[in-house]
Amino acid sequence: MLEIKQVTGEDIIDFALPITHYAFNQSPQKDKRDEWLEWLPYLQTSYFAVLFEDGKPAATARNFNMQENIRDKIYPMGGVAAVAVYPQYRRKGYARQVVQHVMHQSYEEGHVFSTLYPFRESFYERLGYIGFPQVRMVVIDPRNLTGLLKRDIPGSVEVMHIKDGFDEYRAYEEKLLPQIHGMALRDDETSFKERAQFWLALARDTGGDLIGMMVYKIEGYTKELLARRFFYSNSAGKYLLLQWLARHADQTYTAKIVTPPDVYIETWLTDLNTDVKTQSLAEGYSSTPMGRIIDVENVRGMTTGEGRFSARISDPYCDWNNGTFLFETHDGQLTVSETSNAQCELTIQGLSALVYGGYDPDDFVYRGWSGPITDEVLHQMHSMFPNRLVFLHEEF
Repeated sequence: MLEIKQVTGEDIIDFALPITHYAFNQSPQKDKRDEWLEWLPYLQTSYFAVLFEDGKPAATARNFNMQENIRDKIYPMGGVAAVAVYPQYRRKGYARQVVQHVMHQSYEEGHVFSTLYPFRESFYERLGYIGFPQVRMVVIDPRNLTGLLKRDIPGSVEVMHIKDGFDEYRAYEEKLLPQIHGMALRDDETSFKERAQFWLALARDTGGDLIGMMVYKIEGYTKELLARRFFYSNSAGKYLLLQWLARHADQTYTAKIVTPPDVYIETWLTDLNTDVKTQSLAEGYSSTPMGRIIDVENVRGMTTGEGRFSARISDPYCDWNNGTFLFETHDGQLTVSETSNAQCELTIQGLSALVYGGYDPDDFVYRGWSGPITDEVLHQMHSMFPNRLVFLHEEF
């Protein structure tokens, strides 16, 4: 007998975390129950689902409450994580079932979108998710930045442990959220505040206002410096942070800076000799994220260009999305309504790709995401959903 249910309290520790730990961590290890008990208050801020076979835990998934900016509107979003199955239960479709359960829970919670970091993209594409542009990782030698130490850049950089500057860090993230398409923040960041082992560099102008932020750690003398967050409000903030990196030229010979896909550090200075990579699991970082629409009717309100088209949407995993909808722009914002006339057919992958951006709707028919689309409807899609690059930002 199969049963999927939410687990809470110490059942999270007894049933969900051991599966996740086996799948994603070094094992065997010493018993981590005491450590997990310590973090139980923070774990309970998200939703844990466990699939039981004949009363024994077999698979699990976790869902975070998040907020995500999609084309200038902030939507409630569910972040799916920790999808794992014990080896003896794999190849039975249990991962699919527990993810579908979490998608249904997302809908009931009022989430409009869902994102995740996949263990395999094709698996999640079948569940309706589409991939985002890869995040860039720029590798530079801090010695190539030392010329900035001779520049008089107005302002200063203050450095502290992120725990000590967390409130200011979070406020700056919240300020950025409405400005960056695809950016998401978890509703509860308490566990990150308590557990993260990073330095926080805050760039301030001469009046003390925050104009840049970098979150980083140093692996050791002559080893790499990794900047996981690098944001700035203006050029002074950008170059103050680079100047701070330059002060590590004799300490570390490699700095890795994670940036959104539309940021090109190699154009900021001459002779940087950057090596631009993309984040990958092979380097020990999160895979490229994916996302999908959970609630088609409630994608209304985002900023769209002029146009209108109707489409029959098919979504085998969220049946409430199946139907024919009219997508139309009024006063610069998207409206969604039911209709009886469909000008084209789109899978949930096709509609998600259109909304998130980074895809050409001309390609959908070749991806299996649509039926034939007329030139007129393609024109309307291009007009309403101009291409934008997605940057999820949050890792989970």
